[in-house]
Amino acid sequence: MPKRVTPEKARDVEHFGSTGSAERRFAAQLLNGRGSAPDGSVFIASTVTHYVDNRHGINRHGILLPFSMPSDNPDRDALYRQWSAMTCRWYRRGYPPGRNHLPDCLIELYESGEFGSHSDAENPFNAPLFAVAIEDTWSSAEYPEARFMDDPKRCVKIFQDARGHLTIPVEPVTLYRGVRDEFAARHMSWTGTLEVARWFADRNAHSGGASGGLVYRLTNVDPEHVLAQIVHGRGEDGRSEDEYVLDPFHLDERGGNGLIELIEDRR
Repeated sequence: MPKRVTPEKARDVEHFGSTGSAERRFAAQLLNGRGSAPDGSVFIASTVTHYVDNRHGINRHGILLPFSMPSDNPDRDALYRQWSAMTCRWYRRGYPPGRNHLPDCLIELYESGEFGSHSDAENPFNAPLFAVAIEDTWSSAEYPEARFMDDPKRCVKIFQDARGHLTIPVEPVTLYRGVRDEFAARHMSWTGTLEVARWFADRNAHSGGASGGLVYRLTNVDPEHVLAQIVHGRGEDGRSEDEYVLDPFHLDERGGNGLIELIEDRR
């Protein structure tokens, strides 16, 4: 159990430090024993709001918004707060789990019926909430595919259950993927921007003597084979990776037919 910290002690900014991580750490300590608002937000003492910063996940009203994703869509913001509260309950803490725990969190909540049921009229499946959870999880975790692909059929069903509330392209797209090694060419995350693929191919270049990587292209991908285009994500600047999540079964077929084309060898 975290150590209790008094609001008076929080006034000493130098004691806790002024960085985002310290502010979140203090908020988590202070949350011990505090209640939640009806929308799932958790209130902390107003005496600390003179130095907290919304960029670090705590807004000016003293409400903890874990890794806040403000937008111009109040309905989406409310769904994100609801999802954040669900992750806190799953984590059994007053704060959310680390980003790489989110795939486990989402899958366990999905399989336990926390998003509702397709067959229970009294607890209908909440597809808009589930879509927000998918986008947040996929955009946050370092390698979400590793957990999602424990069960490829379940992976596809997860995206299909939220498809009406996820962004899907309306016409065929040309996509790129940058990797360090050839074995990773058929993974699910692709980008519509060549420069982004190049960045991923080269991001470990010169680290420990490593060279650049490989850039692949997949042309004329039909929208039906796109599980989602990730247009909302964490971070102040939103998503900048122009990311598309592809159906793994379609990738197996395209890869087997030689339609995933190597266009740059940057090694």
